[in-house]
Amino acid sequence: MLKKLLITSVLLALSTEIVFAKATPYAGVGIGIHNTGGYTGLMENTFVGIGKVVGEQQDYYFGQEIFAEFGSVPLSNNQANRAKYGLGISLIPGIILYQDTMAYLRVGCEALRYPVFHSTDAAPQIGLGMQTKLYKNWDVRGEFLHSFGYGALDNLSRTKDNRLNVGFLYQF
Repeated sequence: MLKKLLITSVLLALSTEIVFAKATPYAGVGIGIHNTGGYTGLMENTFVGIGKVVGEQQDYYFGQEIFAEFGSVPLSNNQANRAKYGLGISLIPGIILYQDTMAYLRVGCEALRYPVFHSTDAAPQIGLGMQTKLYKNWDVRGEFLHSFGYGALDNLSRTKDNRLNVGFLYQF
């Protein structure tokens, strides 16, 4: 599953090269507080993406991103049941609110790895965020994300995942 997600991510990135002509690539790191079924944990994330301000008034943004997460989020009282890392892709449409600030929607998919179950499980995710310029090429962003259920525990119970992320990114 992880291999399919990676191949899809690469194909998506290559297929939009024409659309993103003169777009800005970026890379960043962040940290997120994950709440999965009432159990909370921290996951660090790293991401790369490309985005472009578009529209007649330059008031819209469209981007895409590939991200990876590392950490340990418990899924139950059994502390061995943990999500250890994940990989995902997202589309990021946004609206420019002020010259250096935008609000955005994140729509994507993430696959998380559960070592105890020897499985990887994918789920769609959606979120809202804000991003603003700190200094020259540096931006900071905060976002709330919801994943619509990983089936790591069994086929009947679907774990929901809510998270708050804060990240810093550098635009090249």
